[in-house]
Amino acid sequence: MTEQEAKNIAEPIVKEIVNCISSGQYEHICRFATFNNGCSDVIMKEMLEGYLAVNGLSHYDEYDVPFIGNRSRLDVYVFDSGKGFAVDYDLSTLIILR
Repeated sequence: MTEQEAKNIAEPIVKEIVNCISSGQYEHICRFATFNNGCSDVIMKEMLEGYLAVNGLSHYDEYDVPFIGNRSRLDVYVFDSGKGFAVDYDLSTLIILR
């Protein structure tokens, strides 16, 4: 598997998960991902909403919101065996300063 093949597989799934997060529909994340190590949609909601509260943020951006930064928001790392991959995605929130 190439990096581009992995990205083609991952991107639509990541998009759905990010949009579930941005809309606050945490219970729908389970349609696209399996939680491990005792995590659940309830715990995920607590973590994500807690991060917003602690940092004084109102929301997470949807997947298609432009990212301000010098690197990709979505990175894939193909395993050496070529039989799988890991995904890293940077969530963001647009803050308008006045």
